[in-house]
Amino acid sequence: MAEQIIDDSKSHKYYVVHHADLPISCPTPDDEQWSSHPKVYLSLEANIRKSCPYCGKVYMLVDE
Repeated sequence: MAEQIIDDSKSHKYYVVHHADLPISCPTPDDEQWSSHPKVYLSLEANIRKSCPYCGKVYMLVDE
């Protein structure tokens, strides 16, 4: 599943997504409040951050 990391240069939290994690949805099943908003599938592009339109959680697909 996506792992949370912190970008120290900007102090913004985001979740790293690998190709094996696709398709990715928010909220993720392992979130504490997984039912906090409707499930949204995110279309990610490699190395570009994208946020959930409901909660603002940021995800980034890592191009490996």
